[in-house]
Amino acid sequence: ADRMEFVEINESVGRQFGRTREDVLAGGLREALLTDFEWLRQEYARLIAQSPRPSTHTHEYPAAGGVRMVAEVTRHAVRMDGRWMVVALLRDITHAHAEHQRLQRLQAAINEADDAISIVDPQLLEYLDVNEAAARMRGLARDEMRALGPVGMLLRASGHDAETGVPDTEASVRRMLKERDAE
Repeated sequence: ADRMEFVEINESVGRQFGRTREDVLAGGLREALLTDFEWLRQEYARLIAQSPRPSTHTHEYPAAGGVRMVAEVTRHAVRMDGRWMVVALLRDITHAHAEHQRLQRLQAAINEADDAISIVDPQLLEYLDVNEAAARMRGLARDEMRALGPVGMLLRASGHDAETGVPDTEASVRRMLKERDAE
């Protein structure tokens, strides 16, 4: 950690950067990571202070083919032969990160829609999600609607208590009066 240089890397690191292991080792940490070295020094000092607890972050790095790789980086500070070293494990999460961002955009679009949208687990008969419009149309908050679930919503709409399934007397009386007035 003191010299801010690679001690060792495996072949996988070289492949992730689109180079050989030897080329990455020769280019050093600064060339491989293209990051703010002052930030990295502070991160290493923090790791040493909190050792043996690891630190996990998500970072973007230049990768093979000129694209950016999103990696989950877990670092551990370890003391070996009187020197501090930082062991870093990089896991390429580029595809998972892109999928997560796509799902966030989709969820934002669904929540902004004026149409009522609900997603139901057909086996559990539970709402996986409902948008604001669906809850608003039923006079509920999203959490309330999700808690009731589709069965609870059907019971509620039919004048039954959603929790007990027993007819709601007040709702039944109102419905009977409304039907009588319609005649």
